[in-house]
Amino acid sequence: MDVNLKELKSVDRNRVRAFFNFDTMLLPVLVKVIFAVGLILLVLACLIQPFVHAFGVTTVFEHGDLREGVSFHFGRFLWGIVISVVMLVLGTLWLRIFCESMIILFKIHEALVGRKPGEAMTPGPELAAAKPPEPPKADAPPPPATA
Repeated sequence: MDVNLKELKSVDRNRVRAFFNFDTMLLPVLVKVIFAVGLILLVLACLIQPFVHAFGVTTVFEHGDLREGVSFHFGRFLWGIVISVVMLVLGTLWLRIFCESMIILFKIHEALVGRKPGEAMTPGPELAAAKPPEPPKADAPPPPATA
């Protein structure tokens, strides 16, 4: 197996140059990882939430005395479950919207970088097939004025 050392060095130089010139974007690759890690953290937080409410951990830390009694409150536990479900639904929705908006920004960047300087943006195939609206005919009466 013959490896051309000059080609290998030029490829490495091009990658390093592209990295330091910000020609290639790293975050689009990491968006899926960010979404997965965020989803795992969100699920863990939702599993812990009912117990934090039930045992009143925040109340214990406010008073500063752990001996005052950490008791289990079933009503708070149920309320913690409700909060967890809402937090899971809204948190997942927010995380998805956040990741999608990052992907959209990078797609816009790719579209802008992919064209030559001074070149006009061309419409996509669905817009190119659409017919522009026809201008009004010159012999048609003007629309009535509304007061």
